[in-house]
Amino acid sequence: MCGIFGLNQSKDQNFIKKFVELQNHRGPDAKNYYLNNEVTLIHNRLSILDLQYGDQPMIYNDKVIVYNGEIFNSPTIRNNLEKIGYSFKTKNSDTEVLLKLYDYKGAEMLNELNGMFAFVIYDIKKNILFGAVDQFSNKPLYYSLSGNNFAFSSEIKPLLKLENIDDKLSFNSIIKYFQLQYIPFGDTIYKNIKKLNNSNYFEYNLKSKKIDIQKYSKKINKVEFNSYKDVIIAGREALEQSVKNWSLSDVPIIFSLSGGLDSSLISSIYSNTSKTRIETITVGFDDVNKDQDERNFAKIISKNINSYHHEIVINSNNFLKDMDLIFENLCEPYAGSLASWYVYKNLSNKKVIFTGTGADELFGNYGKWKNYLFSDFFIKNIFQNLFNQNLKNIKHFYGYMYKKIFYENELNKLILKNHNYSNDLNLIIHSLVQNKKFDPKKNIQEIDFNLQLPWEFLYITDRLSMLNSIEARTPFLDDQMINYIKNVPSKYLTKMTNSKILLKDIARKYIPDEIINRKKKGFVLPKESWLKKELRNQLIYFASKEFLSKQEIFSYSYLDKLLKNFFSSNKNINLTEKTWTFFIFQFWYEKNVFNK
Repeated sequence: MCGIFGLNQSKDQNFIKKFVELQNHRGPDAKNYYLNNEVTLIHNRLSILDLQYGDQPMIYNDKVIVYNGEIFNSPTIRNNLEKIGYSFKTKNSDTEVLLKLYDYKGAEMLNELNGMFAFVIYDIKKNILFGAVDQFSNKPLYYSLSGNNFAFSSEIKPLLKLENIDDKLSFNSIIKYFQLQYIPFGDTIYKNIKKLNNSNYFEYNLKSKKIDIQKYSKKINKVEFNSYKDVIIAGREALEQSVKNWSLSDVPIIFSLSGGLDSSLISSIYSNTSKTRIETITVGFDDVNKDQDERNFAKIISKNINSYHHEIVINSNNFLKDMDLIFENLCEPYAGSLASWYVYKNLSNKKVIFTGTGADELFGNYGKWKNYLFSDFFIKNIFQNLFNQNLKNIKHFYGYMYKKIFYENELNKLILKNHNYSNDLNLIIHSLVQNKKFDPKKNIQEIDFNLQLPWEFLYITDRLSMLNSIEARTPFLDDQMINYIKNVPSKYLTKMTNSKILLKDIARKYIPDEIINRKKKGFVLPKESWLKKELRNQLIYFASKEFLSKQEIFSYSYLDKLLKNFFSSNKNINLTEKTWTFFIFQFWYEKNVFNK
């Protein structure tokens, strides 16, 4: 993994030196740049493939690339290019493969790429910048258009350092954050900084100063299954191939092992074919989260696959000490789980880690689809939605029924009346469903692939791992697995009483039943305890008239009532999540707006 940055201006050495350092954590192994009268391109390298010859920016045939990611089918693409006459200077660099595939196919190249990537190619002859991200936006690409100035980056922070960038906040993004705890799609918290949507590419014309953004679609090969047994066998074959594909590396790989189904399955499959004993790592807690501690389950898997196993035992309050560092580098408010921070932070001398991210979205996501069928889930959800949202928006059914932290009526009370914003989340979520057939299992899968997976889970995976110079890989998101899961009939995918039944049946070949059948726990931050104890004074200050009057965003009377209800409650998840979402925004705001 790496950090990339560029702009349509020629800059001096002082500028380059400053901006190289801004993303050093993303690529501490090498730093380089390309410069001419039209552009400045900067690259920070975390060397994983072709350690000796893979440095960037790389140049070929009047084309210059800066690239962040891994293309796991690059050996196959390289062979195909060699057959039609391309020669290669590097040993196995996927960067050179990307550059020459673009030279051969242009934008059509994107349909051939299996991996995680964000790259920009400066095509000197066409006088354009061509950039793209993968189908899940595993690797981010932020950009800004300000007058005739265009800039892009792997992270927001370098863009904020540019003189021409206005750091005004986007109220539309603030509204989406309070609904979801993260900011989805092409917007960021900053009005003038955008991010490239998943499965998108752009062409920026350096002469006209115009940008054209397009969506591309990966081809799905149709497969027919004769029985559920065939579905299971095909799933095992797809997962084994996916793990093999994503194992392409010139440095050792370590495996995040929570003791849950997803990570256990990945570790077990890899260990079956590994010629050497693999390494696994898990995090345990010695305080209020003891009931969430999964070390014993991780030990069972480690013993089963005979791995070198590492345990990190911490007190969850350690997280409070790291909040400043985390949110300084996130650059946006995010109120979801940050537990994986401890794994990445403690990976000394390691560069690549496998995780089970993506398995939930592929295999039923714990029954989110049940909210869209007539059931006790639906009844509970529909009453909540009817009470908290405008009934006319029920026409955007998939968005209307999607679970949120703050609903429409609550947001109208939270945000001061003098602010104009567009609350279009229901419409956007509803439009993500392209399958016209009412099939909630598949419909919600479509939403997950384009909402929570890229903009929450993969967003935080990238930020927390790269902050520690670690490449996190997610083999469940290999093209082979996506093609497989899109062909599986919904009747086999998940059940009302067993929401992950297919993945469990696939796993029975590899891991013990006590892991497959165990109840999922997962690390949960002690938010309620923190907000009522360690963070109480800070929370009260963030909701005070003094703080809110300077900020001029939120209603004091609404927040005063919210906090009184929260402090008098006990284990009220709904109130806790609302209060935590508010606290995190204020924590971020104080650090990034008041104290910038």
